[in-house]
Amino acid sequence: MVVFITVDKQGNVTDADPNGKGTTTSSGVLKSKARQAALQAKFSPSDKFDTQKGSIVFKFQF
Repeated sequence: MVVFITVDKQGNVTDADPNGKGTTTSSGVLKSKARQAALQAKFSPSDKFDTQKGSIVFKFQF
């Protein structure tokens, strides 16, 4: 599952969209879990940009 994220200059994920290109599930439960996990991620602070965009790939195994 691909989650598109926005990260602020402090390294906090401020937005997470679990409907990224490459997502192969329609499960609302999995999308919610992936979004929650992405919002808890922390990145290195950077003063170069106010925000940065990227993606995180989550792989769920059953």
